[in-house]
Amino acid sequence: MDAALRAKVDQVLENLAAATARVQAGYAAAFAGRYVQELTTHTMLPADGVDGVPDRLALKPTDQREGWGQGSAVEVYQWPGIVLPTAMPFAVSIDVYDGPVGQGYVIRAELVIAGKQWGRHIHVGPETYRERPWVQITEAL
Repeated sequence: MDAALRAKVDQVLENLAAATARVQAGYAAAFAGRYVQELTTHTMLPADGVDGVPDRLALKPTDQREGWGQGSAVEVYQWPGIVLPTAMPFAVSIDVYDGPVGQGYVIRAELVIAGKQWGRHIHVGPETYRERPWVQITEAL
C-alpha cells in the first residue's frame, strides 16, 4: 500500500476509531458491559483508493437490535458520535469478544489494492494480540 493511500485511509479510520470508543463506552454502560458489534459496511471491498458507498448499513447482527443505521452519514444509536462518510476507501466492521481475561472489541478495516486484499485491526480490550497493522491478507484474519 503506498504512503499517500495509507495516510488517507488511516485518517478516516482513526477518526472512526475515536468516535467508536465514545459510543462503545455509552453502550457498555447501558448494556451491562457489553460492546456493540457491527457487520461489514460494504458488499464489495473498496479498491485502489476509490471510495465505495457503504451499502450494508441496514443490516445488523441477529443478537442485537442496533445496527449502523440507514442512509448516508448516519449517526449510530442514541449516543451521537459515529458518523460514517457517504463513501469510504475501506470497508469496516466491529467484532466483539468475551474471553477468559475480559471483554473487548476489534475494528476491522479491509480494502483491495491491485487485486490483493489488505486489512488492519484496531483493538480495545485485554487481548492485545488482536491488534494488527496493515497487512496483506492471505487467509482469514
